[in-house]
Amino acid sequence: MLPFRKMVTALMLLEAWTPTLWGAGIIVFAILSRYELGYWPAPSRPDPKLLPFEGVHTALFFLTYPAFLSFPVLGFTRKFAPALWMRSKRPALLGWGLLGILTFIPGIQFVPWFLD
Repeated sequence: MLPFRKMVTALMLLEAWTPTLWGAGIIVFAILSRYELGYWPAPSRPDPKLLPFEGVHTALFFLTYPAFLSFPVLGFTRKFAPALWMRSKRPALLGWGLLGILTFIPGIQFVPWFLD
């Protein structure tokens, strides 16, 4: 039973860090795009899928769903494993704050550009 508990703890902590990793990946993708294009990307200018960074785009695409599922999964953790929730809420809040900044602050709206 103990190895299963360690595995669940490791998976939950990884899930808590997923929004932060996704936000950092969006920033890296935007910086690479800036060097490629000569200007900062904006929604619909250009389409992120047309840029020559297929590996980064594919990795971010596959991290999108776990990043957005982290909120309900951590809510479930709060009810059934409060100690694990206490360990995982800080990285999750950091990631969701970063995604909020990258979504709603004018001039650095990289999340809508990526999801466009």
